Amino acid sequence: MNRTSIRHMVVEIGNLAGIRNVHPHRLRHTFASELAFQGASEFEIMKLLGQTSSSMATKYVHSANMASNRVSVVNLIKKK
Repeated sequence: MNRTSIRHMVVEIGNLAGIRNVHPHRLRHTFASELAFQGASEFEIMKLLGQTSSSMATKYVHSANMASNRVSVVNLIKKK
């Protein structure tokens, strides 16, 4: 099994499920983002993705923190 066959398999499964634009990279991004939203550290994300640099893991954690802050502000506004 190579990269191309994996990509075709993921795209086909997405099509069968009625989901468009599903690609291995998008699944990887979703996995990393969900890890960050659940509180995983940069180091944990980096290791689970097989990365040698923490730069992308830092971006996922930062994005999760920003989204969390937005949700907090929206909840405060709704309470008023």
